[in-house]
Amino acid sequence: MTQSARRPLLISVRTVDAGARAPITSVRGEIDMCTGHVVDDEVDTQLATGPRLFVLDLTGVTFMGSTGVQVVLRSDQRAVEQRTAFALVAGAGLVRRVLGITGVDDLVDVHWTVPDALRAIG
Repeated sequence: MTQSARRPLLISVRTVDAGARAPITSVRGEIDMCTGHVVDDEVDTQLATGPRLFVLDLTGVTFMGSTGVQVVLRSDQRAVEQRTAFALVAGAGLVRRVLGITGVDDLVDVHWTVPDALRAIG
């Protein structure tokens, strides 16, 4: 099967700057083995700028399996390596459930909303 015959990527990733070197990367759609690299690449790009803090907002994610869990753990590890405060926004939906089931919510700083995350790590 060629790339053109495959289904389109069902993900969008957008980063905005909250000021004071604090990028917020928001993900919408599905994080799976075909799209995880899109999030990884954006996280790498943002952390390469040396921000003081970084927020990964997954409240718009509609599907997340083991690849999404790996993306979260890699993002947290890269932030630690860069000495950047990292916060994950999971809301109350699917992502929060996946993080709870896998125990990742005990390993990563998880918040309900972006303003909550900014207050906590700001």
